[in-house]
Amino acid sequence: MADRDNRLNGASSQSLPINRNDKLGKQDLDDLFKFSLTAKSSLTLRVSNIKRGANFDVEIYGFKPDTTIPAKVGRTEFRKLRASDRNRYLTLAGSSRKSGNKAEAIELSELSAGNYVIRVLQRQGDSRYRLTTNATVINDGTGGSGTGGTNTGGTDTGGSGTGGSGTGGTGTGGTTPGNTIQTAIDQTVPNTSITGTLSDADTQDFYKVTPTTAGDYLFDLSGTGGDANLEIIGADQSTVLKRGINAGNEKFILPLAAGTPYYFRVLQAGSGNTIGYALGVTQLSDTYAGKYDNGNGLGTATALNLATDQNLSNYVVDQGINSPEDLFSFNVSTAQAFVTLNLSNMPIGDLGLQIFKQGETPEQGLTRNFARNPDGSYPSEILAGRVTAGTLLHSRYSGCSRRRLYL
Repeated sequence: MADRDNRLNGASSQSLPINRNDKLGKQDLDDLFKFSLTAKSSLTLRVSNIKRGANFDVEIYGFKPDTTIPAKVGRTEFRKLRASDRNRYLTLAGSSRKSGNKAEAIELSELSAGNYVIRVLQRQGDSRYRLTTNATVINDGTGGSGTGGTNTGGTDTGGSGTGGSGTGGTGTGGTTPGNTIQTAIDQTVPNTSITGTLSDADTQDFYKVTPTTAGDYLFDLSGTGGDANLEIIGADQSTVLKRGINAGNEKFILPLAAGTPYYFRVLQAGSGNTIGYALGVTQLSDTYAGKYDNGNGLGTATALNLATDQNLSNYVVDQGINSPEDLFSFNVSTAQAFVTLNLSNMPIGDLGLQIFKQGETPEQGLTRNFARNPDGSYPSEILAGRVTAGTLLHSRYSGCSRRRLYL
């Protein structure tokens, strides 16, 4: 049976950049992923790691503005949509349709702000794949051309800038610290006390950090009086590494390298509110070090004794420095046994679960990675059934979340 994410109202909501693993096959022909752009941007997309004998294509559609997709259209499998419905509500922005298992790639020099959906579709065979997508805000170059705002003794005298916006957020003159990426306020991480206030007169704050320790960091932005969003920007001051635009608090995990500068941008989600915010940045500790590492890390698997129930907690983040995946092993000494794996409590991201025997690849085993629930929560991944004698391994992969595993 196909997953819910093969139709528009079941598309998995993603924040950019996207970097995740998934799977298509005869029983699941399409995966849909929704994302939003808050400003005019360029975009690059790649679908790779398609195994020999399989052929996948990829498409990007923009939702047409000022249109509401009827419930009947939203719950129809995408490849069964009538062409008239697809053309009425969507605009094809780009596609890649290479033959065989070649990697698919799309590069778009300019996309308008709005809502988009990525469709990865199966043409032949079964395979896992990796989807990576990144967007860079296009700065029109009109910002920051004011007639000379100054700052003397801490008093901002303003200026008559011509406006303009972009990642740098410049445009109305003035050099109040933190209002532009060039005047970002220095901070350190870990840090639990980055606080500030946003309003219609002060819509964004920038902070600069250069971590002394590489690791996977948990970002947690909360606010009172309204909604604030969070962006993590790279050393080039333009590439958005992660963007949180959820309603309410923003929480996600992102790997940070040592000695590399990063910029945190806290911005108003909408006008009309005065928002007091608090941003915490905490380095996470990896509880279980086992990693599959393309078959090279089997010896690192954490051995489990299933004579008693196991209840394990940790985090996993795609491309993580410390915990890109977790790998466990257990032994079945009888002819067969019934085993249940329950991966649950994933509050901030989606993770998948695999089980396979020693000597197999994960793709030869069983995989669970359900689509996001309609309410935005992430479903538990459950594998239950009989296994035969031998050593079995299971891993958590992809996505970005803290999680709990029950065995």
